[in-house]
Amino acid sequence: MAKSTLRRSRNSAYLRQSCRCFYCDLLLPPPGHELEFAAKLSIGGKIAKLLQCTAEHLHPKSAGGADVPQNIAAAHQWCNSRRHARPSPLSPDEFKEHVLRRVAQGRWWPPHVRSALINKQ
Repeated sequence: MAKSTLRRSRNSAYLRQSCRCFYCDLLLPPPGHELEFAAKLSIGGKIAKLLQCTAEHLHPKSAGGADVPQNIAAAHQWCNSRRHARPSPLSPDEFKEHVLRRVAQGRWWPPHVRSALINKQ
């Protein structure tokens, strides 16, 4: 998939998901506007990079996943990278359940980030 097509698929997923991360269900910044988004929430630049809206292949390309819009979800860079950093990655639904449990426990994002993303909604 060309970068422009992938970008369109990500942007479409972003809107379809009501500007929320597929995994943690917290607010995503508009694609390409992470720094402004973070500044409005008084969150530092390092965290802004982790909030970046990425195109997540639900079925990874490395495992034969296709570059089709139905296989693309919008996710924070942090959430996307954590799924694939596991020794044996969970399915998208299993990982989403794991992340949502951690969010509910206050153990996924630092408290000030979680609070800002929740209060912004």
